[in-house]
Amino acid sequence: MEQVLRAKLAQPKAYTDAEVAWLCAHIGDPNPAVRDGLVYETLCAGVEKHAFTRAQMQTFATYSVDHDLVMTDIKHNGDVTVTRTFAALLNVVLLDANLHDYADFLTPAQLEYLLTRAPEYLRAETDRRGYDLQLGWVHALAHGADYLGMCTSYPANAASQILPLFTDIFLGAQTAFGDGEPARLAMVLYLALQNKQLTQTAVAQWLKTMQPQLRDDAHHFGSYGVQQLITHLYVVLATDNALTDELRTTIQDGIWG
Repeated sequence: MEQVLRAKLAQPKAYTDAEVAWLCAHIGDPNPAVRDGLVYETLCAGVEKHAFTRAQMQTFATYSVDHDLVMTDIKHNGDVTVTRTFAALLNVVLLDANLHDYADFLTPAQLEYLLTRAPEYLRAETDRRGYDLQLGWVHALAHGADYLGMCTSYPANAASQILPLFTDIFLGAQTAFGDGEPARLAMVLYLALQNKQLTQTAVAQWLKTMQPQLRDDAHHFGSYGVQQLITHLYVVLATDNALTDELRTTIQDGIWG
């Protein structure tokens, strides 16, 4: 099956139901060449090329939702973490396809689940590995951020939970952020702003509220992580010529020094 799917990945064409079932079963394969290099790449290419039927897209959605895949064994870290982190990416693919290539293929219940689970997953996930020599990319925080960012494209989403969730993530940091994680979290804010789910005033007020807490040495990792986050946010908003004076001043005031 793996050889057949690799051949199709090179030139995507229609997939059989058996192949879709195999892809579902290997979302969290511990071999990164399979999980990342074959399964995830096939999902993305298959959606882009319309190589899956709507019924097969429903199979992916049903598998993710019915198995609560993104919360698999959430209290334990190890090989199982990659099932959760790549389920998060699967959910990104599903939500994006529901808006574009396979419009409205998700049932209302599935859509509600996918939108609700994003902040719940990020709040519950404790594995902070980025790249693992055996497992490859684990990247729970980055994949969870991609998932939450995708949710901001929907009118009914968990945008109101983003800033409180970020407070918990940064104040609860026990290790340094790495592997581009603050930048991926910054993109959640950027997308929420672009999709009018948050305002720059709200982000500025959040930063001001975080200031005294992050000055505490106990939050050294969180403080540095927020510095990275606001630097990236500043750059992308300034590049778009979309940075308000209020948020610019809040960032430039050097309140993180």
